Amino acid sequence: MFDHGSTPPPPAPAGGLARARRSLGEAAAHAAHAAGVDVAPGAAADIGAEIAQTITALEQVKYALCQNLASFEKAGGLAGSGYGRLLDWITHTATMGRAEAATYARTAQLPEALDETTAAYQAGEISLGQVEHISFYTTKAVQERNRTEWPQEAPLARKAEEVLLGLALAESTTCADIATAGKRLRARLNPKTHERDYAQRYDMRGATFVRGPDSEFHLEAWGDEVSADQLQAALEAFGGPPQPGDTRRPRQRLFDQLLDMAEHTLRTSGQLPSSGGQPAQVRITVPLEALRGIPGAFPATSDYGTVYPLSAVRAAAKDCVLRRIVTDPLTGAPLDVGRAKRIFPVQARIALLSQVTSCQWEHGCDRPARWCQIDHKQPWWEGGTTDLANAQPLCRVHNLEKEHRRARKHHRRQQQTRQAGNLHHPPGPGSGGEPGGGKPPGTGIGDPPAPPGPDHPPG
Repeated sequence: MFDHGSTPPPPAPAGGLARARRSLGEAAAHAAHAAGVDVAPGAAADIGAEIAQTITALEQVKYALCQNLASFEKAGGLAGSGYGRLLDWITHTATMGRAEAATYARTAQLPEALDETTAAYQAGEISLGQVEHISFYTTKAVQERNRTEWPQEAPLARKAEEVLLGLALAESTTCADIATAGKRLRARLNPKTHERDYAQRYDMRGATFVRGPDSEFHLEAWGDEVSADQLQAALEAFGGPPQPGDTRRPRQRLFDQLLDMAEHTLRTSGQLPSSGGQPAQVRITVPLEALRGIPGAFPATSDYGTVYPLSAVRAAAKDCVLRRIVTDPLTGAPLDVGRAKRIFPVQARIALLSQVTSCQWEHGCDRPARWCQIDHKQPWWEGGTTDLANAQPLCRVHNLEKEHRRARKHHRRQQQTRQAGNLHHPPGPGSGGEPGGGKPPGTGIGDPPAPPGPDHPPG
């Protein structure tokens, strides 16, 4: 990788990196040009190999820059700069993210005892990322060492390097493998510090759940490594690697895993603490007219005050516990409350799952059927029957996607109907086409229904 036969270059004057910058600019132009060229059939593998080789060459440039950073710091370059640490100087002067700047600083400040690691990198035996990990965990081990057992830094640094470099030189070792070994080494050398740091991370645990003006939400959580294992194991139970044709981004898949986990919890709410004397659940009040998409119907509302759009309430109504409530048409006061009844009873679900094993989304989905909702192919509010012939398992994501599509189609049809009506009925008095005019209530989507009059008794 490097020419060991050449003599060290003389001290670089200010501006000595100008030639390197020009070369990098030319390299960037060549790479941009290559990116704009169409890939010939069968050439993708060769291009991938070239990209990997170019990334390795960029690592060499980064390593050389880190050596320049080390010389800069040793020559007193931080004095008078306003920054006490090389990491801060790189972050702000190079306008670089702190995590990326830390990789430069760690490599520039590679402990002198890690000469074997440096030699292994220069010989092309390990990657720069592996060098950074060895440097980071060796430095941590030295800083947190038991000074009674290890009064001098160098012997411990060499011992840590022996362990981590030996692992790095093994075939197929990743940076994650080195990180795991480094954390185990730190815990073994100083278990008291390890326990203290864990307790501090646990004490700093927290989460925020904020609802916005339109009932949207922002969720953020942080905590210790043990809690992270529990959460990750639970999330992995509700998701796997993306399948062909899955266009969701990683953060969208994670969101869907969280919601699937929440839905599973609510489905088994009989085993959970009650909320207000009732099993934990989301209660939604929806007029039948809203489910049917009748213009002017009042929208569905949850007991959290969330107003549900048509697609969301229809998806929720597919496989739920339904309770009929008769209300006064004038006051909205409940007149009669029926018994709760699950749309698809347990026996029907068992029978259906004995016939199919996965989500029945038209474009394919590998979600196990036991994790799915039971969907009416023809909605029950449109006359669809609640039986096996009209049932299919759909996962939460595809059940909602189905209703998103139906809602878009419904709203387009409503818009086309209104436009056709405007063509056949020119604006006139009371229609909004002249001053003082206005459309009568209850004629547009989202408008309240018209109040009952003498010719239209409540009903």
